[in-house]
Amino acid sequence: SGSIQRLNYLNNAFARRVDQQGNTLWFKYFGAYEVEAVFNDMAKVNDTVFVAFSTTAVADNPGLIASAIKYIDWNGNVVRSWQSEPGPEIGFARKILPGVDGGLITFGQYPVEEVGETIMVQPTLAKLDSTFQMEWVRHFSYVAPLSAKIKFWDLEQLSDGNYIGAGESINEPGSEPWRRAGWLYKFSPQGDSLWEALPEAPFLPPSEYDVGTLAGVGELSSGSIVAAGEVNKGNQRYIWLVKVTPDGCLDTLCSMVTGLEEVAAPVGEVSFSLYPNPASGPLTLAWAGAPPDGDALIRIFHGTGREVWRQRRRLEQQVELNLNGLPSGGYFLQVRTETENLMKKVVVRNE
Repeated sequence: SGSIQRLNYLNNAFARRVDQQGNTLWFKYFGAYEVEAVFNDMAKVNDTVFVAFSTTAVADNPGLIASAIKYIDWNGNVVRSWQSEPGPEIGFARKILPGVDGGLITFGQYPVEEVGETIMVQPTLAKLDSTFQMEWVRHFSYVAPLSAKIKFWDLEQLSDGNYIGAGESINEPGSEPWRRAGWLYKFSPQGDSLWEALPEAPFLPPSEYDVGTLAGVGELSSGSIVAAGEVNKGNQRYIWLVKVTPDGCLDTLCSMVTGLEEVAAPVGEVSFSLYPNPASGPLTLAWAGAPPDGDALIRIFHGTGREVWRQRRRLEQQVELNLNGLPSGGYFLQVRTETENLMKKVVVRNE
């Protein structure tokens, strides 16, 4: 599903059903030809019905935008539909998730105001019941231009009954340099925030040109959450994986692969030690099983996933590391060789 520009230069929402071999079973446009509309998301309700979430121009005033929901059966027939008022309280349609109670959880971008020709929006979660009545709505996070793309790209329910959104946001406004970050946001069935994580692109030094996005999220049997997306460094694009514990603490740091050149080594069991830990001065990395005649890339990450320190060192059974300049706090130290990818927590305590 999505949209296609027609001969009148307006986008029309469409959906296509294909069989397991990719052959088209049907293709249909939805909505009036002269009214612009886009299916931004579609989700499965059951084995015979899907629900589509769209933004659409208002028929008698194309300059106004509303959000719309359509339930579509297996044959492409609209069985139920709803359209919001212009400038909807639930925001411009982005993501939709059906619930077992027949209701819907939606994510949108609420239009707060227009500044000149710029639309300022705020991320918004809402719950609609089975008759499209709003049970609650939550505006949250930063107000920013629509072009800033502070948004979810995925929305899933977790085994504990809560929800997780994954997407992209920015670091604290006003801080320098201005940087984009991945975004994980966990919330309750009532829309209340439980935690959020904003892992930054793991490049050093931090740059406003480095972009991190999380486009998909899932839950492991352990309850940990894994999100995948991409990070961009200049013209180079990397696959990005982030794993957090059920309470949002960074568990496994950003594994990056190009998809064409190399595969990130799995994070193994910690076979080295760090002392003193907490460290208020030099830190010693002791590794009795260090590969002989090799070197390693040693990196330290902040709890948000941002790389804050790195050195390439020749491997010995004991390696002294100077951490001057690191603020007090908790970090993750990673040791990566040609065959190993190991990690351990370290605490810096400046006196």
